[in-house]
Amino acid sequence: MAVAGAARLIAIGEHAHGDPSLLALRNGWIRKLIERGRVSAIALETGFAEALALNALVMGRATEDISATINAGMTWGFGALKPNQDLLAWLSAHNAGVEPENRVAFYGLDLSLAGPTGCAPLRAPFDLALRYLKVAGHPAAGDLGARLEPFLAKAPASGAPFAIEERRALLAQAVRLERTFATGRPPRSSHDRHDFDEARQAAVTGRWAAQVFVEEPAPEPSIPAGAWRPMATRNAAMAQIVSWIERRESPRGRTLIHAHNMHVANASLRGGRWAALDRPPSSLGRHLRAMYGAEACLVGTSPLTGPGSLGAWAEAAGLANTLVDLRRPHADSLDREQSLTTDADSVVLLTPSNAFDAMAFL
Repeated sequence: MAVAGAARLIAIGEHAHGDPSLLALRNGWIRKLIERGRVSAIALETGFAEALALNALVMGRATEDISATINAGMTWGFGALKPNQDLLAWLSAHNAGVEPENRVAFYGLDLSLAGPTGCAPLRAPFDLALRYLKVAGHPAAGDLGARLEPFLAKAPASGAPFAIEERRALLAQAVRLERTFATGRPPRSSHDRHDFDEARQAAVTGRWAAQVFVEEPAPEPSIPAGAWRPMATRNAAMAQIVSWIERRESPRGRTLIHAHNMHVANASLRGGRWAALDRPPSSLGRHLRAMYGAEACLVGTSPLTGPGSLGAWAEAAGLANTLVDLRRPHADSLDREQSLTTDADSVVLLTPSNAFDAMAFL
């Protein structure tokens, strides 16, 4: 994947979740980059807190069978996808054959969310943070757990009704949990500091998820106009997680992330079904461009079929199964606004050469 060059961060987008051929291509790119020493961490669009158990496995710090852990370790049902299973099995085998300092870490890039609209928080980040405080003997652990449990036991992700007052109360307790780590003194030993950092970041992601829950608009037959708020918050949270990963992996860190095109693109989400939004939410890609500048390589993908004009143009131009570097001279059509097929039956509007550094047409 020569287009990545010396980028500190490589972001690969997918036009639809779960496409086997696209995930197989991603796996191939990841393997080549790892084998060439170009990547020290991988982050997929799955819950941060849940994925920590998978990271412990691939890094050799735990001994459970990955196949028995992956479904719990990946949110949105992505653990059931065979290409994801294959990637983690390969990564575990690769790491077993190299020195510990050269092992490639695995992280979740996303908040722990589920529910009918994907805005309801799961309990994993709260449980992880509270468990750390309890083991560490923090005096606030019991009270925090008692105040959070009524909300978590109600299982927001099950679709149980939550009044806005309950959502705000959950957010208030999530903020308390996060502040408990912010005001605490990190442990001195590197091992304990490692666990502290993960638990603190889990608390941060729990607070982000509770904020998304507060911002979720009332359901409507189509996408609510106010849905841009939780979407923008989720993208900002994902950018913060990337920043945490970079600090964790420093100074050797070179991270590859994989998420939907709508997250990865350096563009605001608009057009198609998203035209109903009051305003286009800022994407993860916009945050990444601000954070990394030219040191980020954003790679989008487009199918040749579907309602989008970009795929039809690429097929007519003979670009099937081609990766085009948009930072080099290219066709004028890639500098004009196009509709990009997303999730097979809808589109987003963007200018390819502004949204991505490279584009794969499949």
